[in-house]
Amino acid sequence: MENVWRHLPNVITLIRLLLLAPLTWLLIVEDYVAAFVIFVIAGISDGLDGFLARRYGWTSRFGATLDPAADKLLVTLTYGVLTWHGHLSWWLFVIVFGRDILIVIGYFAYLFFIGTPKMQPLIISKINTACQILLVSFVMMRLGTGIGWAIVELWGQWIVGTLGVVSGAAYVWVWGRRARLAKTHVDRLRESNDG
Repeated sequence: MENVWRHLPNVITLIRLLLLAPLTWLLIVEDYVAAFVIFVIAGISDGLDGFLARRYGWTSRFGATLDPAADKLLVTLTYGVLTWHGHLSWWLFVIVFGRDILIVIGYFAYLFFIGTPKMQPLIISKINTACQILLVSFVMMRLGTGIGWAIVELWGQWIVGTLGVVSGAAYVWVWGRRARLAKTHVDRLRESNDG
């Protein structure tokens, strides 16, 4: 029975992926109350699948790849549509989207040249993601209910933009260093085998 339950985090992540289509549609048609509800459900599911995976050890390589991919799609689509409607700045979307593209390219480069990386989100990245979610939640809540302050959204965009640049640079530095160390290790093994 436990073997069945251990797949629950991945099932929750897949449900979150399925929520992306109605969420995107609701944002496009500017039904912000319903979009906010789905966004909150998606956010809760993200916390729940992570908790279950850590608490019960229900982890897998598939889940470790799928979960951050679902998060990135959720953030990118939400930011993209809100930017398209003029509720977020274009420069912010470029930073958010550009950072995610940079991480994906880095992942595949590491996979191709070094091997399968053990994904470990940096603390600054977790803070960045939390701020991204808070900002779009606040924007959708204001658009749906009229409750909110423009100055908070303005500062929120600057905070998310700054964290996006800093966390992107941190990923380049940390994973670049890991790639160099891994390559050095592989080169030494080859030299010792040749010798």
